Amino acid sequence: MSQGRQVVDLSGPGWRLLMDSKASWQSDELFLPPVDLSKVPTNAPTGGWSSLEAGTQVSVPGTVEEYLGKGLGPDSLTKGVSWWTRTFQVPEIPRDGILRLAFDSVRLRAEVYANGHLVAYDLVGNTPFDADLTPLLRDGTLKPGQQATLAVRVTNPGGNCDWKDMEPIAWGKYLLPIGHGFSGITGGVKLIATSPLYISDLYLQNTSKPRSINAITSIRNDSGKDVRATMQLAIREHDGKPVLSEKVVLTLHPGEINLPVPLEVPDAKLLDPDHPNLYTAEVSLEKENSTVDTFNANFGFRWFAPDGFDSDAVLRLNGKRIVVRTAISWGFWPINGLFPTPELAERQVKVAKAFGLNMLNFHRGIGSPIVLDKADELGLLYFEEPGAYVSAKDDPFA
Repeated sequence: MSQGRQVVDLSGPGWRLLMDSKASWQSDELFLPPVDLSKVPTNAPTGGWSSLEAGTQVSVPGTVEEYLGKGLGPDSLTKGVSWWTRTFQVPEIPRDGILRLAFDSVRLRAEVYANGHLVAYDLVGNTPFDADLTPLLRDGTLKPGQQATLAVRVTNPGGNCDWKDMEPIAWGKYLLPIGHGFSGITGGVKLIATSPLYISDLYLQNTSKPRSINAITSIRNDSGKDVRATMQLAIREHDGKPVLSEKVVLTLHPGEINLPVPLEVPDAKLLDPDHPNLYTAEVSLEKENSTVDTFNANFGFRWFAPDGFDSDAVLRLNGKRIVVRTAISWGFWPINGLFPTPELAERQVKVAKAFGLNMLNFHRGIGSPIVLDKADELGLLYFEEPGAYVSAKDDPFA
């Protein structure tokens, strides 16, 4: 059994999609994060769990409109409940290991079931969330080496097919900010097994000194006791050439901590639209001379800020004046409506640069990480317009 991180990509083919037209959802009680799953009702398919086997074969990421709609437009939008299902093999992990599902994004409400047990609920939509499968391992519901069923109940309360964001989505007694009305599992899905000590995130925070960053590592200790560990942080150029290495000895209490480590690379190559210089940061955790987890992220050394208020106001990138030339990206994509393939994301960035632009705007919506990664790789700035919340700005729930 592996002691380190195991990742199984559940994206791609192997899924089935079924519309549950008889499902009740219009008057549901809705739950904001953090969610206590014990208070969330279990919603089985109206035709029973076995009915999901009759679904259409699909791939994930995907949208209902892509597979069951009539083209991409207002007439294709489908309100209500859809079920996205597949099987997976439960990995062999240590007795005290952690097993979770990581979703990049779902629109809109997601209720996640493993072998019929509710393991996650997400209402925010279009953002990452996890489902903890560990309790089902502990009680024997999931058994290593055996097949299990994953079922995601996705509810679409509505949305639009244009740029307007003045009217909210009404869901029973609730108001939600408007958004594009397509629905489905709109990002990747991964099965992740780790030791009880693992890295949950790595954030490379730029500073006003462009060649200085704060590497903020989020570490979880689910062992229930204090753990002595060593964290190794390495920076390398995108081609693999090492640049910097730091080691920190830690005593980690149970729960999660965010550990900032300030780093400076005096000779770092700065990132701008003409010079898309990328670096990779990798964090590893060691316990008792054994590596228990690793995590990496790409980033660029840069700083963008306004300057010269009340005198000669300008925008500066890496200390130099920049005039941004931008246009709106509406956030609608061919085939599925809601998200790009890596090829389409690359095409959009290249077309923008061919037009002479150095920036694009995500118009009134959450930006796609696929697009942001391509923009960093090819040299394009992005502005993420907050938007949409004007539609329900006075509603506390929204």
